[in-house]
This record gives sequence, structure tokens and C-alpha cells, in this order.
Amino acid sequence: MKFIKRMLLTVLVLVCIGYGVYYFGMNYLANRVATEVEARLTTSEEIEVVKQYVESSPVLNDYIEEAAAINEVALVFETKQEAVKQLLKKFSISEMQEIQKTVQDGITKFEQESLIKEIETKLTREELDALKVLVYKELYQQQN
Repeated sequence: MKFIKRMLLTVLVLVCIGYGVYYFGMNYLANRVATEVEARLTTSEEIEVVKQYVESSPVLNDYIEEAAAINEVALVFETKQEAVKQLLKKFSISEMQEIQKTVQDGITKFEQESLIKEIETKLTREELDALKVLVYKELYQQQN
């Protein structure tokens, strides 16, 4: 009987430790990714390059412009860190790296559409709206 109690206590402690590592690890990873993205887009020239790329692509431009009409009161997340956490829950690290590599190497209209479809299948409508609003604010309202 003592053995079973000790075993259950050990399992309970290990589960608590595992949950703590997962929770704090996700927070750390989300903060690190958001900080890295923000560091890459710190200058207005870099943001302007991204903005011009989005505006030159009708697919991306239409997609991001939808954010102007979205009601910001009921967003499921409002900060970049929360968005990164949500994306890390929905996409694996390898999927995120593959997306990053595809975008860095240059992306065709077909690849843009398939990437948007993949994102739309993994995220809920509310998550997509919140993500659109964050990107829209970052690109168009940072200069104000």
C-alpha cells in the first residue's frame, strides 16, 4: 500500500513538473519568437519593404485589408506574444520553419494561396481575424 501511495505521489509530482515546464517553455518560446520578429522589423524601412510586398500581391493585400472591418472588441488574442503562442499550438516547429523557408526563398501566387489555405484550415475564424488585425496594425498603424 505504501508503495502504491509513493508511486502515485511520484507520478503526480512528475506530471506537475511536466506541466510547469510545458507552460513556462511555451511562454518563453513565444516571447523569444515575438522578440526576434520585432527585432527584425525594427526599422521603418524594413516595415516599408514588407508593406510594399503585401501591397504588390493582390492575394495578400485583400487578405490583410479585411482586418480594417473586423470588430476588435472580441479578438481571441491582442498581442504578438499571444498570437505566437496560439500559432505554436496549431503548427509544429518544423511546419513553421518550412513556412519561413518558403517565404524567404520567394513565394509565388500559388504558394501564397496554398499557405493561406493551410493557415485557414488550422486556425479558427476568430483566430484568423485576430491575426489579421495584428498584422494590419503592425503594417499600417505603427507610423501613426
